[in-house]
Amino acid sequence: MESLVGRSLRLALWLTAPAVIGAWVFGDKLLLLFGRGYSAAGTQTLWLLVAAAVPVTVNVLFFAVCKVQKRMRAVVAGMAWTLAVTLGVSVLLLPRAGLVGVGAAYFVAQGSLAVAVLARYGRRWRTSLA
Repeated sequence: MESLVGRSLRLALWLTAPAVIGAWVFGDKLLLLFGRGYSAAGTQTLWLLVAAAVPVTVNVLFFAVCKVQKRMRAVVAGMAWTLAVTLGVSVLLLPRAGLVGVGAAYFVAQGSLAVAVLARYGRRWRTSLA
């Protein structure tokens, strides 16, 4: 099963990468559809949310594996972690950084969970990522 998970992660990241790069390159222009002010105010937040797609890919795969293995406690714990970190960091950053702070909080929450997942399971999955 580990090799299948590793191959799935590799494919998911290959599919995610062009979307992330495209949003980074063209995101500000896409937001111009809603006006100059919207584009100026939202581009950095968009970049953070799009960058979070990479750790989200790892996390979603982890949740799917846990569901198949009927390890719902791990799913609930992971989702509770992302909720708590997103809300906690948002409370700290929102007054100073506005919506960019919320985007950063979401990135930190997803990234920290993905780091934990890869630290725990990455070695098993790594053999098929090469």
